[in-house]
Amino acid sequence: MELRRAWRSVRQGKNVELYLVLIVSVVAIVLSLADLGSPRLVQALTVTAIGLVGLALLEQRFEVREAVDRMESTLSRARFEHERPYDLDQLLRTSNVVMLAGVDLARTFSNFQRPLSDYLARGNELRVMLYDPDSPAIDHAVGRSKRPFSRQRQVQLIKDAAADFSQLRSIPNAKIQIKLSATPFPHGVVASNYHRDDGIICLKFYRYRLDNYDLPWMKLTSADGIWFTQFAKEIDVFWDDARQA
Repeated sequence: MELRRAWRSVRQGKNVELYLVLIVSVVAIVLSLADLGSPRLVQALTVTAIGLVGLALLEQRFEVREAVDRMESTLSRARFEHERPYDLDQLLRTSNVVMLAGVDLARTFSNFQRPLSDYLARGNELRVMLYDPDSPAIDHAVGRSKRPFSRQRQVQLIKDAAADFSQLRSIPNAKIQIKLSATPFPHGVVASNYHRDDGIICLKFYRYRLDNYDLPWMKLTSADGIWFTQFAKEIDVFWDDARQA
């Protein structure tokens, strides 16, 4: 069985160096014990065996590195998460472009007013997109909630949020745009530098008439390839179609 496995391994080009080490070592031992070869020949065979061991170890190291790279790539790709997969404070410290999109983002401004102000004061770009309070998108937002939620309250939350974010326009040279989408985008968005290789897109899926709060989150990076590009383009389409607040 072991010989069969070894032969199959050789035919597949695997572990060839190790088998060569075995053969060379056996030859060197036989020559030495039988006193058939000169010491120089035995020494040469021994050095050859050591070199082949080094080559095999080097090849294994490359294989391990490739396996680790594949694992890191897999882990960096999009997956569903229960907790939000980003730190907004950190994104605002390190990004040049940040997109925030949600039905009303009612708590975002109050929780992050200072970091948002500092971010804009450094000359960075902020995009904020909310549901349009004067469009059927509001009916979708209210209708998907399993809890009683009035249309009037939802409209007021959006208008208050738009007014709050508008305060940031008073910052000198602030690059901030606030838009209202008549199309109900299906997930909340936190995106950072999302047209660059180091960008991220975090999506919070809006549930439809379920008990729990909106989940899951999903984080995409450039490692997700065409899917990262697709969601980046979709964000821009929603943004282009929305009207200025």
